[in-house]
Amino acid sequence: MLSLADAVAALHGAAESAGRDTDYGRAAEVQQQSDDNFRELGERLSDNRDRARLAALDAWTGSRFEAIENVIEARRACGRVRECHGDLHLGNILLEDGRCVLFDCIEFNAALRWTDTAADIAFTMMDIAHAVDRALANLLYNEYLQCTGDYDSVAIIDYFLVYRALVRAKVDAIRRGQSGDRGDAAGPVAAT
Repeated sequence: MLSLADAVAALHGAAESAGRDTDYGRAAEVQQQSDDNFRELGERLSDNRDRARLAALDAWTGSRFEAIENVIEARRACGRVRECHGDLHLGNILLEDGRCVLFDCIEFNAALRWTDTAADIAFTMMDIAHAVDRALANLLYNEYLQCTGDYDSVAIIDYFLVYRALVRAKVDAIRRGQSGDRGDAAGPVAAT
């Protein structure tokens, strides 16, 4: 986790910040990506219980976004929206000779790659918490905070953890649809 935190911090530290003339990382863009995610996932759910869970998460996300909208804009203004990895889940991290190597960033969609650094690390944290252990995800984040000094991200990390979990659910639903599995499209939404 320490090596991974160092690798992500180095990536973010070297990454270019979004220019003021772009929409990358603006609060409206963040909200639109979240809304699109809910819509696309909702289209793939057939179970009423999962639809109810998704609606509850949508309501929480909307309320939480209102509370942190100014923080998102302030972070953008101070250079925290950068050309990040964009797809920093465990499948895109290699452990080689005791150090973590990040690979396969999102190159096909700049809007997904140019994001708040908190959104980038949140994907890794969410994946580790889900697949391995929540305590290790917390260790990763604590070390990342020490490496970067990005303590302002604490105010918004919960929002981005939920966003990334829903991205994972949507991708799983798309894959199941492509494989012809007509069961519950994304599995229990709350489980991710």
